[in-house]
Amino acid sequence: MPRFAVVVAAMAMGAVLSHGCGDDGGEPHFLAGPGSDGQWYSVAANVAPDEAMTFGTQLTVSPTGGKELKANEQLTLKSVRLVGRRGIEMVGVSVSGPNRQFGIVGSKPGYPPPEASDDPLALPGAPVPLVAGTERGVAILIGVRRSTPGRGQATGIEVVYEAGGRTHRQVFRTGLALCATSGYIRGDDAGRCEPVPEPEDW
Repeated sequence: MPRFAVVVAAMAMGAVLSHGCGDDGGEPHFLAGPGSDGQWYSVAANVAPDEAMTFGTQLTVSPTGGKELKANEQLTLKSVRLVGRRGIEMVGVSVSGPNRQFGIVGSKPGYPPPEASDDPLALPGAPVPLVAGTERGVAILIGVRRSTPGRGQATGIEVVYEAGGRTHRQVFRTGLALCATSGYIRGDDAGRCEPVPEPEDW
């Protein structure tokens, strides 16, 4: 099993970051995802150099995220990227809808994982189901790796999507850390990889 750690810290902040508003300067839209409840969390894993790791998260649609839902509105996921990325590279993104056969993937060795072939949605242009408050939203599986020994990390996940005739950008408070060690054997507890410290500039 991969060695990973999860840290959750309650924050006295709003549900959506100030730099996560729509790029039109208006109110944030209604996409809910990791950390959208005002909390910060971080996942960390040990790997060998050049070994890919999958980190997963989930997006749902919420009527309380800044705008009421409209039944005739189409929400289209355009892009997903890591922010605050340092020392790691993203090797791919897989998106699966609510009809998938798996739940949520926190972290898993390799990319793409077997789950990625289950009910895939294509990026750019993946549709996000307009189902408010559902626990089973859209799963996003992000493949990352580090080519040399050492530590790499990212401090958030940026999602760009279209809804209501506008393009919106939202950044979620999710930290990812990857520690690459030459000769690493999976399951070895030595050299534990620590979670990403909370950014000071949120």
